[in-house]
Amino acid sequence: MSKFILIYHGGTPPATDEEKDQVMAAWGAWIESAGDSLIDIGNPLGPPTSVGGEGDGSVSGYSLVEAGNSDEVLALVSNHPMANVDGARIDIHEAFNM
Repeated sequence: MSKFILIYHGGTPPATDEEKDQVMAAWGAWIESAGDSLIDIGNPLGPPTSVGGEGDGSVSGYSLVEAGNSDEVLALVSNHPMANVDGARIDIHEAFNM
């Protein structure tokens, strides 16, 4: 099994309690569907402090999953809440052992 980090870009915090409940329910459903593949649910991230060159966009959060290959990860994120948010993106990177 390989580890993959899901890097989230975009999305906005919910504006109302009702929106927050909907977002949390969507995340809860995805977490349940991911099962044991989800190693670390991750967290949202604040604005970055950068050192060095220019970046191409801010990261808003991450999760760490374990899967046999990238096709399994794509299936795993097919119902991910961030996959259905306008202007949001999920980058999937395999995490190699050093």
